Amino acid sequence: MSKVSIIVPVYNVKQYLPKCIESIQSQTERDIEIILVDDGSTDESGAICDCYAKEDSRISVIHQENGGLGAARNTGISAATAEYLLFIDSDDYVTADLVEKTYSAAVANAADMVVFGYQRVFENGEVDYAYDPPASAAEKSACALSENPELLLVAPSACNKLFKKSLFKDIQFPPRAWYEDLQTIPKLYPKANKIVCLHNYYPYKYFLRDNSIMHNGDAEKTVTRRIEAVDAIFAYFRADDALFSQCAEELKWLYMYHGYFLPAREIMNFKGNTKPYLTVLYTNLMQKFSMCEIQNNRYYAQLSNREKLIFRLLLSNQYYVIKGFVLLNRLLKK
Repeated sequence: MSKVSIIVPVYNVKQYLPKCIESIQSQTERDIEIILVDDGSTDESGAICDCYAKEDSRISVIHQENGGLGAARNTGISAATAEYLLFIDSDDYVTADLVEKTYSAAVANAADMVVFGYQRVFENGEVDYAYDPPASAAEKSACALSENPELLLVAPSACNKLFKKSLFKDIQFPPRAWYEDLQTIPKLYPKANKIVCLHNYYPYKYFLRDNSIMHNGDAEKTVTRRIEAVDAIFAYFRADDALFSQCAEELKWLYMYHGYFLPAREIMNFKGNTKPYLTVLYTNLMQKFSMCEIQNNRYYAQLSNREKLIFRLLLSNQYYVIKGFVLLNRLLKK
């Protein structure tokens, strides 16, 4: 049995797929299982997967009808034979030490999950943004959600974590959904007895491309799907009074941040009249929380000065002021 199963959902990414697969093949830890799930690709992606599988016995390919990213990941989880799992999206790539370093951290700490950083990169390799797990979590060698509720605020991505497969025993990604990670990953934290966060380590490279689902400019779907996602995860924790009480402040901030602040910032960059969609986000937020509750949340105080300014302007509906800042920032970068 391999040490780690790496699950790669594949759908119409022939341009990026070879770099992704080769970055996985180049891992310094060789004892890995690579599962490529061709989710009904209509380009040559499926054939590319088969070619790599013929050359590398560690690679297996599953061809299935299109079911979306969540369904493809679920297929990979079911097929995985290793104790630990990694998820890598097929248009991204990773550094050669990812498996070795995360698996070693998991074994050394008997951890159920290892969290690490990621970078958003352009095609030329330039870094747009780097994410690091919260310092409070990284300072502890291993901890559980009960010891550090702030773990709930770790970026809810499946791709910057090593998971014990057993965490997914009763949990699946929702098929054909946007923000499937946001609806799934937070559910895993209460099940994990030990979580390790690796600080200042960015092995995952999230490739920025114009036609990705996160940058397609569909304001209506961004709003409705975001609200659906945060409502779903909030309801999941609400069903357990003790668990909700344990991390109520974090859950509320998770909703405020991922259900309002992030989508509002995304929409501000979309073309056309986005004000109606920003109004929907604002109205939903105000139905859930009071302004005092938002501004008194301790995680609001931890925002950077720039983020606090943007949040305050959003909450006071000063959208044109924000657009002016965005335009000025772009001009200064030229």
